Amino acid sequence: MRLSSRSLLLVLAFTASIFCITAVPLRPVIVIPGIAGSSLMAEVSNVAFAECGAKPVTYPKYRIWASYENFITGKQKCWGALLSLQFDTLKGENAAWPGVKISVPEYGKTESINYLDYIRGRGVYGTKYMYDFIETFKAVGYQEGKELFGAPYDWRLPPHQNDWQALITLIEGAVMSTGQKVVLVTHSLGSMYTTYFLNKMVSPEWKLAHIDQFVSMCGAFGGSPKGVRALLSGYDSMKVEFWNVVDVSIVSPLLLRDMHRTHGSMYAVSPHPEVYGVDTAVATVNGTVYTMGNWTELLPKQYADLHTAVRREMDEWTLSDPEVPVACLWSNYTTLTTDWAYSYKEMKDIEKAPAVTFGDGDGTVPVKSQAWCSYFLVY
Repeated sequence: MRLSSRSLLLVLAFTASIFCITAVPLRPVIVIPGIAGSSLMAEVSNVAFAECGAKPVTYPKYRIWASYENFITGKQKCWGALLSLQFDTLKGENAAWPGVKISVPEYGKTESINYLDYIRGRGVYGTKYMYDFIETFKAVGYQEGKELFGAPYDWRLPPHQNDWQALITLIEGAVMSTGQKVVLVTHSLGSMYTTYFLNKMVSPEWKLAHIDQFVSMCGAFGGSPKGVRALLSGYDSMKVEFWNVVDVSIVSPLLLRDMHRTHGSMYAVSPHPEVYGVDTAVATVNGTVYTMGNWTELLPKQYADLHTAVRREMDEWTLSDPEVPVACLWSNYTTLTTDWAYSYKEMKDIEKAPAVTFGDGDGTVPVKSQAWCSYFLVY
């Protein structure tokens, strides 16, 4: 797993100037990754899924995301079922299936965001994500666990279900141990979730005492049209780079779609009408245009309702100024390579790969969404 090369060059170029990393003492940095950017561990106890076989299955703790072993062992359907979530209509929340426990390893450390898979302690090729970025900090004196921390999270969940108390404890501990306020460095979905955190979960007084700066790298503040395609038809199995992260082209796009439809985060990252324009086209089916304001009509009702439930909990908080000092970084390819809209010949073809209209962006998130933080006030 890795940042796009352009994004990586961008963030490395700004590292010294933004963080003053040559200053002594070093300001503590907490890195918050994007969607699919945290390793996930699974414990499975007596779970009966048809996708996993005729008998209930039990597995000791293992890495379910993103071990390539899950993709190549012929157990892809079981993998997708175990990573899926159910929706508790009474609580209005996503929940794991009985007997399935998903956790984030090594909270506070960077291991689970450096690489998404390891064999004998070594990062697996193709799953590298934040490693190069983290090593840049270490090269100028940052020490993991002292001034440098990782805040991975269960990226399947919508922002209101994240374990924010863990982040509060991590931030307060870093401030206490260093005597300095922290810099939150976020990528993609992590930027949206951090904005939610700063607006909803902590007070202005707490932010003033604990947050030095919020640095967003290619933030998905207004979501991405890719969220629409992920929920409608999945991705063409000939070429898939999942959110510029892990190549999962060996997995059926419909399997991925069905799994994504159970993840609250996928509805969180669908494009926001306020950012893109409510009447902006995002899908066309047999000549009928669906816009940022009504594309969910193409979803089965249960998933359209899930979209409504997730957005009701988050929309008030994810586009508002978090009222902390913000550095807003975005990237844009010189050629149009970022999904903006999709065209399907017929409704029956919606499960097939659509024709894609491309626009500006970093290959995943359009500039409109990345640059939303430029509207935040600079303090």
